[in-house]
Amino acid sequence: MCSQSALFSRFAGIVSILLLSLAILQGCYVAPPVEESAQQSTDLHVVAASSTKRELAVEAAKRFRAAGYSAEVYRTSTQYYAVTLGHYPPAKARELKAKVIAQGLAGPDAYLTGGKGFLKKIYPETDQALYYIVAATSKTEADAKNLARQLEDLGYRSEVYLTKNKKYAVTLDRLPKKEAENLKGFAIRKGIVEDDSYLTTGSEFLTRRFPEGASGTSKKTIRPTAKELFIVVLTTADEGIAVQQADKYHRMGYKAEVYLTMNEKYVVTIGLLPREQARALKEKVVLNRTAPSDAYLSTGENFMERIYTTVKWERSDP
Repeated sequence: MCSQSALFSRFAGIVSILLLSLAILQGCYVAPPVEESAQQSTDLHVVAASSTKRELAVEAAKRFRAAGYSAEVYRTSTQYYAVTLGHYPPAKARELKAKVIAQGLAGPDAYLTGGKGFLKKIYPETDQALYYIVAATSKTEADAKNLARQLEDLGYRSEVYLTKNKKYAVTLDRLPKKEAENLKGFAIRKGIVEDDSYLTTGSEFLTRRFPEGASGTSKKTIRPTAKELFIVVLTTADEGIAVQQADKYHRMGYKAEVYLTMNEKYVVTIGLLPREQARALKEKVVLNRTAPSDAYLSTGENFMERIYTTVKWERSDP
């Protein structure tokens, strides 16, 4: 039988862990679970939390560092900020994930990722040079702004700059070189930009013409607000099947879209609505068998890129 002092010490230890967990994760969302690949052989990030607010994610990372973890913050392609606890071989990453969950420092839906959806390391800061991805150039400011708005509707942080040769450059984003090359390659493969897209430090840019306001800010994003949810009706590893199903739902009158997720699956969504409306629509489509019974609601936090949408746009001639 345990003595009262021993029981008190054990209880005090449990309380200390719980208080540390609450302090670290304050203001952050625990990221949704992501299916892990049993065949994964590359190093993996342990994602303990994420937030739509950069400052909250950085504060959480600082608290994890104070607790002895190699925490970092990455901006993802869905404009969330992921708080990671390090980058390790799969076995060690799984062991660390299980440890922090057992200690209550992360929720049970903490997950592992190869970091494919990470665009930029926010914390700790590095001195890497940043490169613009130029999607197109145009002779007219109006055409350039129109393309930038269409790219924003697809979820990118697009801007327009007047260049030294009196043309207007439409950019997709501004990132460290390797990440910029990865995003450019992805955008070319998906037909979002053409093969002649290129990277630049922006030395030829004179003034920014779009969007108006503080440099680097964008008024639009594909991310939902905290009160909005996606209705997910299908998850598949086959992009073609996902697009075919999205087309079917679109013909039925739904705003169907396909997103690539962090675990490299494709999800078909039929709307982004306020929470109560999203729940009502999900129940309706399941009840009338328009959608399967395993349809679910999602914040879209693990969505990497939008692959298919009803939004159409055409590239302006340079």
